[in-house]
Amino acid sequence: MSDGLKGCITAAASAAHRFCSDRSEDNERLLNHHLKDLIQFTATVDPSARLSIKNLHLCELLHYCSLLLNENPSWAISRSRLHLFLFNIAFHNVSLRKYLAADLQICESVFECLKLSLQEQLGPQNLVDVLRLLQVLTYERSAVLGVWTNSLISFLLSEIICDDEPQWLPYCMAILCNLAARSKSVCLRIGRSVSLFVHSSYKAFSRKLLQLLAHDSRTVVIACLVLVGFLEEKLRDTIFCARNIPQTFQCVFNVLILGDHLMTRCIAVDLLKRLVFCESSSVSSSLTLTSTGKDLASYSYFEKTIQLVATLLIQIDPRTEESFKVYDLFLALCSVPQLRSAVAHAILHCHSNEEKPATPLLAICDTAGLSFDEAIEPEVPLKAIRLLICLLQELVESTGRVEDVVPIAHILQLVENNVKTAIETVSDSVKFQCQRITEGLRLAEIVSTDEDIRVCLLEVVNAALCSHIIESQIISNPVITYIRQPESLRTEPLPEWCNDGVAIVLELMRILISLKDYSKSHKDLYLKVLKDDRLIPFIAYAIAHGNAELTHKALLLFVHCSQFHTFPTKWLGDLVATCRKKKSIVCASRDNYLPKGSSEYCLNISVDDTSTVHKKPLNDLSTKDDRVIQFSEISDNIHQKNELPGFDTLRLLSINEKKIQNMKNRERELEDLLAKKEEALRESELLRNRNNQENENEIASLRDAIVVSKKKIEDLDKLLISLRTEKQNVEEICESYKKTVEKKEEEVLSLTDEYDSLKKVAQEKNVLQEENNSERELATLMKSRYDELRKNFALTSNALIEKDKQCAQLMNEHKNMEHDLMIKKSENIEVCENLKRLEKEMMDIRNSKNSEIKHLQDLVDEKVKEIECLNKELQKVLKFKSNMLRMMDEI
Repeated sequence: MSDGLKGCITAAASAAHRFCSDRSEDNERLLNHHLKDLIQFTATVDPSARLSIKNLHLCELLHYCSLLLNENPSWAISRSRLHLFLFNIAFHNVSLRKYLAADLQICESVFECLKLSLQEQLGPQNLVDVLRLLQVLTYERSAVLGVWTNSLISFLLSEIICDDEPQWLPYCMAILCNLAARSKSVCLRIGRSVSLFVHSSYKAFSRKLLQLLAHDSRTVVIACLVLVGFLEEKLRDTIFCARNIPQTFQCVFNVLILGDHLMTRCIAVDLLKRLVFCESSSVSSSLTLTSTGKDLASYSYFEKTIQLVATLLIQIDPRTEESFKVYDLFLALCSVPQLRSAVAHAILHCHSNEEKPATPLLAICDTAGLSFDEAIEPEVPLKAIRLLICLLQELVESTGRVEDVVPIAHILQLVENNVKTAIETVSDSVKFQCQRITEGLRLAEIVSTDEDIRVCLLEVVNAALCSHIIESQIISNPVITYIRQPESLRTEPLPEWCNDGVAIVLELMRILISLKDYSKSHKDLYLKVLKDDRLIPFIAYAIAHGNAELTHKALLLFVHCSQFHTFPTKWLGDLVATCRKKKSIVCASRDNYLPKGSSEYCLNISVDDTSTVHKKPLNDLSTKDDRVIQFSEISDNIHQKNELPGFDTLRLLSINEKKIQNMKNRERELEDLLAKKEEALRESELLRNRNNQENENEIASLRDAIVVSKKKIEDLDKLLISLRTEKQNVEEICESYKKTVEKKEEEVLSLTDEYDSLKKVAQEKNVLQEENNSERELATLMKSRYDELRKNFALTSNALIEKDKQCAQLMNEHKNMEHDLMIKKSENIEVCENLKRLEKEMMDIRNSKNSEIKHLQDLVDEKVKEIECLNKELQKVLKFKSNMLRMMDEI
């Protein structure tokens, strides 16, 4: 983050704090100034995507933004700039978008601003700003929904179904699409709202969706397809049937390639993945094809379409969410065996030309070579190199040569940069650093089968480097110490990056297996590591705790290890068994003693069943007494000083009210939990009585579980008593607060000058109306200017014809004068001088006319080219529209 942006955020947070404390015009003007600077700073992806919630000033500013929008004030300019600033950071920064939508729950406040914009008639641009912010915040199930969602759905349906199509229709369709894709419960809400809003029948909404499928906006078309898939069963069976699915896929791919409004490509990618992929019905770690996507690779346009989609990787900034989605789509396509060959063949044979010297494969290599700082999001280069590995693997397996599609130097440099990535265990990026090394080794393993690159690869991934990587993992990875400890001592959880560290060791062994037949040093290292007992904990951990891919590699490595008779297979079995036993005991204890689906107590549950649940651990309860004392001190200060409570006081009051509701919910949860634990204790007693004949280890473990259960029950009883006492104290404090605030609000209302506030509202409204009028005047002026240019073109054409006639006439006169000159040579010298003067004038006229003719001809050529371009665009639109109309006719 740049120093200028940091300073601007700090200044804006300070200005927001002052404005919340004192709503004066000077403070408002200062806040607007800093918001304007922030909008300019965050307009592009680089500064916005680097912002993090770990920045305390940014966190404070976002909290003030949420509070200001919640209050629904009458100052429209500041509110509009808040919308623009929040849109910039939510559009370019996914983590901040989730924080705004889930943690701050700002969507409801934005919707209230939407209603204010409609009431105050602030103009279409203000409405568009609010709607596009809502579209970004509701994308991908981040937003916490509530009762306000019903009103939002009603508004969206009213705008979609109305006869006069609004200019913000694409945003309304996209928001409704986001809500429908969220869950079945939201789809039911939309269905009920349609039934209430469309008084005639539900068929009217279906007919409207059918009409919008032929809309000029690609955002509207793709959102319509999503809504049909979720809401319209009969229409869905028609559009996604076997006869029409090829045209539907072609339409979705065209939307993905051409793009349109905000996040259109993201919606298209999500729809494609839903249409093509589904979870496997058998035990498998890979995706499977749906019935609609099983024939995708057989369509005639598939290869060309994949190549056009791949060119997006050249055009789009790799740090954007659109690029991220395209990489996700290609990785999903390559993960399915039926599509991998066709997709890889299309991308690998996407050649360059003079207009486009780069190829998608080179763009993928460039993205994979980005550092974590350049990429901003560490997943960006990792996804790029994974896609590159899939493509090159398909190329190598089909006996192709790597140097035919990408320079060998690029691959070697990429392998070297990735394999030599430094691992900083104290860094937040240590997980991605380990993954980068793993992907670099995997790329080296894939290309090692190519003879042209193998010799250079042996120098890049030399035995000394491989030995250093293994030794660094053996020294720094705590898996070895964890696995070798007895079960009773495995209390501390392992860091998250340990799995990725284990993957490095297993992948490194695979590259050694590939290179051992071509290098003696690699073979010696391979045999040395296989005989090293320190490798056993890595294999055991991968088998016991690894995912499908990691477990598969561990089992393959075990096959190589088992060729030595001295390999400690029994010790490996013991380690795996203890890991599995420990894991099963932990899972059973969680099932018996914790609420289903969570290991913590939920304190803030959303209205929607699929929304994000915010949780607080039990150790936060230790600070509640201090907060109660803080509330009491503030209450006493208010009563003694008889002053209006400040911003901090109001914020604490709102937090206090929310805590009371949360404590009531928590009390009910604890009572239910206590009943479940008592039942679990009875079941444990019955189980202990039934299994008295089992071995002593199992009896000891059950006794320990019973003791732990009793202890937890006692702790929960004490906690429940303390919570009830605390709840009573907080309720008393809250009541006193409410009385104090009511008195102060009455005093403030009596002292408020309504005339000034109304005058201020009128001034702001006039300013916005003037801006709206100026925009309309500008549009009218541009239209009149176009008409004027068209008339000037017609006049110029007529003038050109007239000038041609005059030129011909002058040529005839010149011939006559030359004839008269031959006859009258003996005439007076004065006549000759006059004739020479006339000839000179004639030449001047001819030169001037020729220059005018050339200029006019150039203008005509330019207009002809513009007409040809417009004709081509018109043909494309007519072709797209004819396809959609043909589909409608078939329906």
